Amino acid sequence: MKFRLLLSFVLVAVFAATGIAQGPPGEPRNGEAMENRRDRMEAVKVSYMTVELDLSSRESQEFWPIYNEYKAKERDLRKANRPSTKVTDMTEQEALDHMERSFVMEQQLLNLKKDYSNRFLDVLPARKVAMIPTVERRFKEKVLKEMRNKRAAGGRPGGKF
Repeated sequence: MKFRLLLSFVLVAVFAATGIAQGPPGEPRNGEAMENRRDRMEAVKVSYMTVELDLSSRESQEFWPIYNEYKAKERDLRKANRPSTKVTDMTEQEALDHMERSFVMEQQLLNLKKDYSNRFLDVLPARKVAMIPTVERRFKEKVLKEMRNKRAAGGRPGGKF
């Protein structure tokens, strides 16, 4: 319980520090700034998932390299299958081809999930492996809610990351 409280405090501190370090709204964002933002987001995600999955230090040490490898392969698959043109600008045949490629990609993603679920089971109990998609979804929802709140308050979207 104390660990969760401490980790929650660390998360709040990270959010506050990154919000202050953003600089004034309207400042142009270069590639380096976006990369730093992505790195901070990943650090927050690691902290969040570690707490939510209740990973021990041993589990965490073994889990994260496998998870990062899985996410990289998933990202590469999605990127390789991204259409070069908008669907609205495609001919009927191009749209049909795109749909077929999408089905193949979805099957490849499913196979990847199955493979990595088995690898996760080598280092985590089944209960924790089964929680991974739910924890990922909750994290995304939390980030999106934070971005919406920031926009509604008139700030720069996503300023905390």
